[in-house]
Amino acid sequence: MRRYWAENDIDPDIRPGDMELIAKAKIDFFGVNCYRSNVAKDCPPDTAFTELQLNKDGVKGGFVYPQYPGLYAQAANPYVKTTDWDWEIDPVAMRYLLRYMWDHYHLPMVITENGFGAHEDLGADGKIHDQARIDFLRDQIYQVGLAIEDGAEVFGYNPWSFTDLLSTGNGMAKRYGLVFINTTDDDARDLRRIKKDSFSWYSRLIQSNGTIW
Repeated sequence: MRRYWAENDIDPDIRPGDMELIAKAKIDFFGVNCYRSNVAKDCPPDTAFTELQLNKDGVKGGFVYPQYPGLYAQAANPYVKTTDWDWEIDPVAMRYLLRYMWDHYHLPMVITENGFGAHEDLGADGKIHDQARIDFLRDQIYQVGLAIEDGAEVFGYNPWSFTDLLSTGNGMAKRYGLVFINTTDDDARDLRRIKKDSFSWYSRLIQSNGTIW
């Protein structure tokens, strides 16, 4: 990294005593967000620079993987599926992340965000049947359990999110909630709160302390 800084005229302005102060810092636990995995590959210095472009409309294929010559390039993972926003659906990444954090820092962890964003609207029956979200959460939570069996100390899990909410980059088009908010970017509608199938599934899961999947 220091070589990369020097070659690209980057000065992070690390001053005498800074690293000692950082080394003395102590925290009690980690809050961990996990949505997806990323794949990186070698990027030779003569590669053309490509800027990251996020998929902001939820049409698959809109994500542009960045290339940083002499450092790395991000790449698609052919072994996992993706959401409409080209985010990798990779539950094993959760176990990997928790094990990595535990092996390196040996501090307890709480999963503060973990969720599935999707296009959704009321069906003909006035309900939201979000089986894809149920499958996502089930697979992710299972991997949390495996990480705990591996020895990682995890004391909490919070799905993202309880209700649909305004996404910074995608407005109301990208929905994460267990509860549907009846509004869109273009139509306020009546703002009713409607429980999705995932709400019922997750309620049963936590009420049974993980015995009903």
